[in-house]
Amino acid sequence: MLLTFLALSTTSKAKNSTILKVYNQSTYAKVNTSYKYYYLNDTLHSYGTKKNTTLLHPTIALNWANKRQNIHELELTHFKFDIQDEYDKWHIGLNQTKSTILSIAIRYETIFSFLKKKNTRIKPQLGVAFSPFIDYFNSIPYTSNQYGFRDVKFGLKHYAVPRCLIQMSRKWSIDINVPILIAKAQYLSKELKNPSIPVNEQKYSIFDFDMLQKEYSIRLGICYQL
Repeated sequence: MLLTFLALSTTSKAKNSTILKVYNQSTYAKVNTSYKYYYLNDTLHSYGTKKNTTLLHPTIALNWANKRQNIHELELTHFKFDIQDEYDKWHIGLNQTKSTILSIAIRYETIFSFLKKKNTRIKPQLGVAFSPFIDYFNSIPYTSNQYGFRDVKFGLKHYAVPRCLIQMSRKWSIDINVPILIAKAQYLSKELKNPSIPVNEQKYSIFDFDMLQKEYSIRLGICYQL
């Protein structure tokens, strides 16, 4: 993924500036959720609330300007690939499963500067960003008294991003920005491979669209001009 970022930057390096950014993003989110839980032969619709607070989440991004001085930024927001294998010799413990977890999110942003002067140290900016994401979880049991489970979620988030770029030197700068979640569209699919449940009830999928969810973030970036 990082090699892709670097390849994109080289397409216009002759006249255009390219900046490497390392961000830390702190986020608080409070989201209403709707799931279907499976209990043996019964199904239950449940509405709840999920809260999440993240103080330290590093990301990496490339920022470049084209010949018209339009600014673009591409960020690897999240990446996780994990295989968890839990079992004991006799397969009698509570957790006897092999799980695969994949989570990817990127962000593409167009940034508008309010001050075009190059010698301005503090530059207020406004970004418009789109962030596609995918979350995948698959669990395969080793014992017959447990059931396989698959959870897939993918979608797109739309942000407005007020920014302040502070130029520290010719090469170094600091980027402070506040992503505001405007809209989120996602598709969720869940499957529980329980033979005691009718086949048409083993799968559950829904398309969800929300606006102005309670997700608050602040990002602090250290920037170096390549």
